[in-house]
Amino acid sequence: MANTCFFREVHPPTGVTAAVSGFFTHTASAQHPTPNLIIARTTVVDVFEVRSGSPDDSQAAWSAAPHSAAQGGKLELMGHFPLCGVVESMVMLKSRSPGIQRDALMLAFRDAKLCVLEWDTSSHDLRTTSMHFFEGDPALRDGRKVFADPPRLLGDHQGRFAAMILYNHYLAVLPAIEADQFELLASLPSTVTDPADVLREITAQRSAGMPLGSAAALGNGYLLNLAKLGGGS
Repeated sequence: MANTCFFREVHPPTGVTAAVSGFFTHTASAQHPTPNLIIARTTVVDVFEVRSGSPDDSQAAWSAAPHSAAQGGKLELMGHFPLCGVVESMVMLKSRSPGIQRDALMLAFRDAKLCVLEWDTSSHDLRTTSMHFFEGDPALRDGRKVFADPPRLLGDHQGRFAAMILYNHYLAVLPAIEADQFELLASLPSTVTDPADVLREITAQRSAGMPLGSAAALGNGYLLNLAKLGGGS
């Protein structure tokens, strides 16, 4: 006899459990100096963009107005994404090349899972760039089945690495991956071949706020036992 398990959501989550800001859907530029607002509501992630304007402006004026923190503004929902797990921690992975790379979004799930997401500009959807799983070694649990504290993410403000505290006293350190220069060149028109024209085209696209290259990403990392480093058992 086969058993069937299913999940039915009676009411969508409403309370905000985490919020971050970063240049997720667009790169930092003079036309877009305001970052996105991203909130998590347990099993849901919402991505917002700040639109400048006044209450008397038309919808077209709202959309066309440049971003400015000094003016009034509103939040425009860019995407609503239900997830298959509860977001325990959320941090932005900052780009090391502002104006060229976009920031990436890091999500942590119990007991020790990390997912790195970027914004897909072609489909306006989330795209997974890497997943990191630290639950394969039973020795990390020290014989425990349940942990009171969920995993916690830490991000470097310069985008050099990310870290995650898991299983109470383990620290996972993951270095950031630099943007591939060949990927940047591949995004240029095929008619641009002269080095001076290539540099001029990259500068023009950066000034226009056009996405150039992919978002920030993480590579393989390593684990540190903080209890042993601190002299504990």
